[in-house]
Amino acid sequence: SLEDQYMVYARPVTTDGEIIAYVMTLANTNRENNFVSVTRRVVINSSIGVMIAAVVAAYFITERIVHPLRKMTDAAKKFARGDFSTRVEVFKPNSEVAELAKAFNNMADSLESLEKMRNSFLANISHDLRTPMTTISGFIDGINSGAIPPEKHEYYLGIIAAEVRR
Repeated sequence: SLEDQYMVYARPVTTDGEIIAYVMTLANTNRENNFVSVTRRVVINSSIGVMIAAVVAAYFITERIVHPLRKMTDAAKKFARGDFSTRVEVFKPNSEVAELAKAFNNMADSLESLEKMRNSFLANISHDLRTPMTTISGFIDGINSGAIPPEKHEYYLGIIAAEVRR
């Protein structure tokens, strides 16, 4: 039929270098075309499957690497706001990201310790300033109100001067 495709193969038959005949074969190529079509579909579908698997694998591998870095970014933002209590979880003990997380946590410990020392220092300074100020204020109020007699003013002004110098 004219709808079918055929392949023709011809080969000369020679004797003593002279062509005496041709052998020709005729083959229907529909089966070969079907085979090529099926093969093409299998290759395309397999390639799509491999690409999807590669994208999924790349996503999970990237997420595994990026997740700790995101945690460190969040912790750094908390540090910027003055919250030094945050620590970063160390995922893979022998990776570069784990080393970075350990260094980050050490930095957090140092900053938290410094913040505690600073707060303690400020509390001590406030207390040390409050005591002389209270004494000075009390003596001045006593002098102004008349609770301290005028003959004692010189004595208490000396105490006030000593407290100011201290």
